[in-house]
Amino acid sequence: MTKYLTRIFTAAFCFLSLTSSAQKKQTPVIWYYNYFVGSDTLQFNKIYYDANNRPFKFNRFQFYTCGIELIDQDNDTVKLEDEYILATGADGGHDVGTHLLSKLTKIKFDLGVDSNHNHTDPSSYPSNHGLSPKDPTMHWGWESGYRFWAIEGWMDENKDGKFDNRFEYHMIGDAMIRTKSLITSGVEKDGKLFVIIDVQLKELFDSVDFAKNGVIHGGPWDLGTEPLIKIVDNAIDREVFTSGNGFNLKVLPIEQKPSFIVYPNPSQGRVNIISTSTFNPNAIEVFSSNGQKVNAIIALENERRFIDLEKGVYWIKITENNYKSFVIKTIVLE
Repeated sequence: MTKYLTRIFTAAFCFLSLTSSAQKKQTPVIWYYNYFVGSDTLQFNKIYYDANNRPFKFNRFQFYTCGIELIDQDNDTVKLEDEYILATGADGGHDVGTHLLSKLTKIKFDLGVDSNHNHTDPSSYPSNHGLSPKDPTMHWGWESGYRFWAIEGWMDENKDGKFDNRFEYHMIGDAMIRTKSLITSGVEKDGKLFVIIDVQLKELFDSVDFAKNGVIHGGPWDLGTEPLIKIVDNAIDREVFTSGNGFNLKVLPIEQKPSFIVYPNPSQGRVNIISTSTFNPNAIEVFSSNGQKVNAIIALENERRFIDLEKGVYWIKITENNYKSFVIKTIVLE
């Protein structure tokens, strides 16, 4: 009798295991951030109010996400080894590939850039990679690596209608990385699995006074960077990142790529110009601050170019198909 029951239980277990495994399917996954300031959707240069009714506004909000793990109902983990997402406050969805999953139950991710990649050369990555050169730059230098967070804005401390109190928070250094876990099942839409995460900025800046804590760049080893440490700790300890179920952007963009990147900016003399697959320039022209053309080269799709310039302010003009032009300002230091 015991052997008979054992066979029944064994058969039932195998059937359940096969059934569970059969539920796995190749699923396109979109990593999607919503951004909120209290009950409002984040909008740059929109006026918000702190706990003391002082107006403030953001004009930059960026952070890196890496080390993504998708954990399904079978407790199997899919690790996304080469996904480095630069969230921008208005980016929406990021296509992170198609993966074999059953029902999603949990996610895990790092806020920042892991130490193995934090000190690499941004120009070594393809233009559509999260760690490639950005404008404005997210790279601090070889030793320090990437800015894990770059948050900037203005406050009107005395409520006189003048936003003359600047705040800038740039978090740098391996020790600034943090790991977050969330229980979530995601949202299935249009045959894709959207991993939706709501980001609440008011929780992120809890106990951080924009008026008292102005421009702070650095890592935990620098004096006066306690507010930066408080912010990255808030990201884990408070309800900053929570599971979402809707989209607060009007569209679902998938990482809109810039037309071209000028890097570094400012530079020490050599300016790198990298075009992307969405923009096919056929000419690059460099003008001095007084409008005089000082250089011109032919550009090819996806090709990286560089120009050596003397100290000064320049305008780089890139033309597509002889009529559509884009211009960016660059500065060369001594």
